[in-house]
Amino acid sequence: MITPAIKDKILSAIIAEDESVSMAIISYKEIFPKKEIKYWEFKTILQSFEELGIVKNLSCSSEDYNTVVRTCKLYDLFQQGGFVGQEEILRANILKLNSELLILEKELGQSYFDRIKNILSIANSITTFFSKVSS
Repeated sequence: MITPAIKDKILSAIIAEDESVSMAIISYKEIFPKKEIKYWEFKTILQSFEELGIVKNLSCSSEDYNTVVRTCKLYDLFQQGGFVGQEEILRANILKLNSELLILEKELGQSYFDRIKNILSIANSITTFFSKVSS
């Protein structure tokens, strides 16, 4: 299963490659010797990295030889905590939204209770979803 932690493992491998050149040569077999994901999932992640502008000029030749050209966005994402960091920030923001809505519910009283209850339900559903996804 593709998770933020799996994506971060690939992100770190790309960063760790020889930085004297912009191209990184990465090996699926070296990054995932226990085959935590399948090779097609590995390629899918690299393709999504290219779509996001994290890397460019992707070439997937074999499980041993895959090349990408690093971009500045790659380093920015890495310094911001990677995909796990993004998920944690999103989760924290949703939890903050939930607590702010609870405060608002108390301040506005019964007249807005049903609308606020609906919004809280949505926020709680999102939080629950991300808790299950990251487990």
